[in-house]
Amino acid sequence: MKCTKCPKDAIINLRYNGLNLCRNCFVEYFEKRARVTIRNFNMIDAGDRIAVGLSGGKDSSSLLYFLKNFSEKRRTEILAITIDVGINDRDSKYGKETLKNAKEVCQRHGIEHHIYSFKDETGMTIDEIYAMFKSAKGLNISEQSGVKICSNDVAGGSKGLCTYCGVLRRDLLNKKAKELKCSKLAIAHNLEDEGQTFLMNIVRGDIEKIIWGSGLIKDEQLIPRIKPFIKSPEDEVKLYAKINFPGLNFEHICPYRKDAYRKTFKDILNLLNRRHPGSNFQIFGNNQRLRNLLLKNYKVENVRFCPICGNLCRGEICKRCELLKKIKNNRKIKSKKVKVTDLK
Repeated sequence: MKCTKCPKDAIINLRYNGLNLCRNCFVEYFEKRARVTIRNFNMIDAGDRIAVGLSGGKDSSSLLYFLKNFSEKRRTEILAITIDVGINDRDSKYGKETLKNAKEVCQRHGIEHHIYSFKDETGMTIDEIYAMFKSAKGLNISEQSGVKICSNDVAGGSKGLCTYCGVLRRDLLNKKAKELKCSKLAIAHNLEDEGQTFLMNIVRGDIEKIIWGSGLIKDEQLIPRIKPFIKSPEDEVKLYAKINFPGLNFEHICPYRKDAYRKTFKDILNLLNRRHPGSNFQIFGNNQRLRNLLLKNYKVENVRFCPICGNLCRGEICKRCELLKKIKNNRKIKSKKVKVTDLK
């Protein structure tokens, strides 16, 4: 299979547009799309100090690498923030390997790197939160997080754990980016991530989340978030990572992922794209069109700021404080010290 753009052998076939691309042409194609995305959504301004949320996975490592090169020709500054959530399972080695990747990527490219402990900031690791709910009789993480799950019960009661990890980690990223005087926070969401979020909001009936999007409400408490890879398919991000980091292992998967609500939508979209290439782009486009239509008659009302931490919220308190309150209450219920159980 030859490259569509040059005489070299192709390494990938893009089924949604018929292009066959060699290594160099693919990198050029991938990076050009990300640059166009940045320009079309007005993501970056001259003089920005941008914090990249770096987990050490393929998406965030690729985004950091891309933005580092992007910033060299522009008056912008790039740094990385890693939140060590405390997943220390022995089988998949997910926590240790991703943290190792994050450190190596930053060291290799001379990028300022800040690592923060989830436990230091929230009082517990993700492993400990899992163990706490698993050992508590009659309690389910899904119920404790306030998330409605459209699936059967999962053995061990780990449903909803991604809510704790996601909400608390996002809050820490925003908090630390502010402390580091950053003007933007870059998140490595890819095309499939956006599609999954859109469909989840539709199924839950949470139309307001679609409307809010990013940047609807301006406030000094909020660091604007940018997502340069929102039009980049996951398999292309993975290939980009393999090309630029051939020595790193990005195959480790979070041991709690199998129970995640989001995974259901990931599987649905993967099946849809296999049968109908380009569906993910159509879903993204429809998401944007729907949001624009809804915004025409939408007024930002009843905006609250959490009385506990000052974060923006739609309820009496923000989701972060709600989850931390539930963790605190559940710890009071338990009289004995929580021990992290072995993951199965």
